[in-house]
Amino acid sequence: MKKIFIFAGLLALALPPPSARAQTAASPVWEGSYEATRLPNEASEEGTRWQLLFKTPLARAQLVDATLELETPSGTENISYRIEGGPGKIWNPEPSAGTTLEFELQIIDQFSGADAAQDITARTPERTFHLFFTPTSVQCLGDGEKWSMDTTDRLHRYRLTIDPDGNGALYVDDHPDPVLTTRGIANKRGLPFLDFGDASNAYAGVARWKSLRWSHGGVFPP
Repeated sequence: MKKIFIFAGLLALALPPPSARAQTAASPVWEGSYEATRLPNEASEEGTRWQLLFKTPLARAQLVDATLELETPSGTENISYRIEGGPGKIWNPEPSAGTTLEFELQIIDQFSGADAAQDITARTPERTFHLFFTPTSVQCLGDGEKWSMDTTDRLHRYRLTIDPDGNGALYVDDHPDPVLTTRGIANKRGLPFLDFGDASNAYAGVARWKSLRWSHGGVFPP
């Protein structure tokens, strides 16, 4: 059965306050990661355990050129990988410290009628940050704010930081200034998690994921 994302409220877009930006450091200590040498649900680096959350019959996952290629040919197909979070888990955001999530992604195609090709969701105990990607943009779920770019030309490195006050900022390809800032959406749905792929009936396309890694030790812009 397709999972439908339904969120209440809008994304409040605002630059992170100076106090949040002051908590940056030169480089994070990565606490969890995924490298596309195996399918995520077969990976076990440093205790990381990914669930194959959704997999419909025509959805496809394969390793191609050291990336994980995911394809959902229509809105009725989906595939998504998830790490459940919380105390004692490898995805355990600490609101007092902040979280940094980095991933490498290339959109290959988006199919007709879809709102986006694929997505990634980072949920903390307080807020949910849902990013979705088209061939020409990256967008935070909510009020329609987006950053226009070519997501198909190559693998791009995206870094999402979430400060202790719940302000999110998205950076692309190590540029020092964020392309999007957001408050995310209040988390009223339980424990934190991290998932990526296509978990929505509004998305359909092909994408290649090379890596994901994260730190709950602070806010680390590029």
